[in-house]
Amino acid sequence: MIALPVRLQAQNMLKVMCGELESLTDPVPRDALERAKHMSISLIHNALESKSASAEDMGRQFLTYGHRWGCLRSLCVGRVQGI
Repeated sequence: MIALPVRLQAQNMLKVMCGELESLTDPVPRDALERAKHMSISLIHNALESKSASAEDMGRQFLTYGHRWGCLRSLCVGRVQGI
């Protein structure tokens, strides 16, 4: 790897950063949004799969709300699908 002067490295880094910021203004493609939703739902299901995670979630609900919400899984999945 050839060592570039610091000034050139900074210019290249700035070009990349500006390009990434500009890409944030583009609309998100529908297929990418659906893929992200499915991934998020999968992560929710996996996170609530273990008994320790479920017990921790129940305890957090009792401490926060004073009662247990019905099914957090369906609540979270419903929010993700509503995006």
